Amino acid sequence: MSLLNNARDSIIMGLEDYSSGKKDSKRLISCARNLFAGILLLFKHKLAELSPPDSNEILIRPKIKAKKNEHGEIYWIGDGKNTVNVHEIKERFNSLGISVNWDRVDKVNKLRNDVEHYYSDQPKELIRNLLASSFIVIKSFIELHLEKDLESFLGKKSSDAFKIIAHAYNEEKERCIKTLNQVDWKSDSLLSAIVEYDCPICKSGLLTVQKVESDLSDIKFICQSCDYSSEFNEFIEEAISDYFGYQNYLAYTDGDEVGTISCPNCTKDTYIIHEHYCPLCGASVEHKCRLCGIDIPASEINGSGYCSWCDNLLSKDN
Repeated sequence: MSLLNNARDSIIMGLEDYSSGKKDSKRLISCARNLFAGILLLFKHKLAELSPPDSNEILIRPKIKAKKNEHGEIYWIGDGKNTVNVHEIKERFNSLGISVNWDRVDKVNKLRNDVEHYYSDQPKELIRNLLASSFIVIKSFIELHLEKDLESFLGKKSSDAFKIIAHAYNEEKERCIKTLNQVDWKSDSLLSAIVEYDCPICKSGLLTVQKVESDLSDIKFICQSCDYSSEFNEFIEEAISDYFGYQNYLAYTDGDEVGTISCPNCTKDTYIIHEHYCPLCGASVEHKCRLCGIDIPASEINGSGYCSWCDNLLSKDN
């Protein structure tokens, strides 16, 4: 069977697993696995489709090897039958200009991992969250990159079931966001972090505020699915850590720019670099060196107003 057929079958099986999961929670774990597998198979199908003829579908192979044709010319083919992983798919899509909402894909992958390892007993709300994100990824990809519509791809029954589940969840999510938007968070990144944060108990994304308050420290968060609640300080620290976690990870592994650092004022890891602001304590420190005028590197921001070079220079003078 082709990769595209396998992708379709995996997604349909995932939807059937969700329907059966109302009686057997183990089927919900299978639902998560099948939906994510279906997404990856869609991506691999696109890469295979773009691979040159007689190249052993080179774009989906993690290894390639050089060969000579009868004229002595060098050409490349895929080596073996193994296929690319998520990270390799990202790299190839980026180099080929294939746009995908990777934040959504990563969310589905994270939720799949959570349901397999941590939430296997009562994962219903987590799965609704996963289904809603999967719907957005699958629908946009097949329409934009495969030039198909959801109904013709999955069939009317599966397509309608997918839409109903995703739309019901997204309507609840929109109501939560509407309430969140009534608060003056003083930081766009903070609002985004709250919107993207999932309940630590049930893993739904249906978190909002109990009451709109003008003083952020008075705000309490509540989950509309399981009634989990949290005070502002504890919640914000976790939400920001989760939101900037992958960016900070890439900063340490690949040398990219960090998203947050330890706040020079409150010492929590909630100081947002591109906003020069800590939503937790409200601190904003100088980011240009008072002496030489350069932008102070994130690793050197400590509230002194000087880069490390000038700080060291001044300390010698003293």
